[in-house]
Amino acid sequence: EKREASKIEINIVDRFESFDKVVFVSKNAVRYFIPMIKEKLEFLPSSLKWVAIGRGTADELEKSNILAEFPERAGTESLLEMETFRDLKRNKILIVRGQGGRELLAKRLSELGAEVSYLEAYRRKPVHYRNAKKISAHTVLTSTSLEILKSLISNLSGSLEDYSLVVPSPRIAKKAEQFCFSKVLNSDGASDQKLYSAIMSMRESLT
Repeated sequence: EKREASKIEINIVDRFESFDKVVFVSKNAVRYFIPMIKEKLEFLPSSLKWVAIGRGTADELEKSNILAEFPERAGTESLLEMETFRDLKRNKILIVRGQGGRELLAKRLSELGAEVSYLEAYRRKPVHYRNAKKISAHTVLTSTSLEILKSLISNLSGSLEDYSLVVPSPRIAKKAEQFCFSKVLNSDGASDQKLYSAIMSMRESLT
């Protein structure tokens, strides 16, 4: 859900034009932040480099006519290997994320010489799936974040071995494999096309 901006975050929005790069780590980060910044600025800075964690997030930015760079394989580790992050001395980088996100990206960018700021555009709330008990066995489920995975597991009834799971990154897949899902498949991205292709592939393997 949208969260009320702190004084620090209001200050970041006020000095948005001073950043060299802005990095979005999820589609929700785009959905909550872009309306906020467009309300503040008549024109977006032409010199700013826009970067997305993966194709799905880049597609979300494109809906606002913003073209962003993104790694071929979605994820923080792949993002850090991009050419745009090779020389970061004196670069000011803004990371737009949900409340309480990972620290790895900021840590590595700082080590490479960048001045990093955060803007936490939204916060995640636990989801109660009212119809979870009605989900039939052998259903293919999706989970696009660790928080969603945790909430999903807490809501499912019966054995996790009855379900297969599609996730968008190696990090979430690694965590999901600690549980007893029938099968876990990494779609290598959170775009609708990536997730759809992985779900269809999973369904075919189960028939």
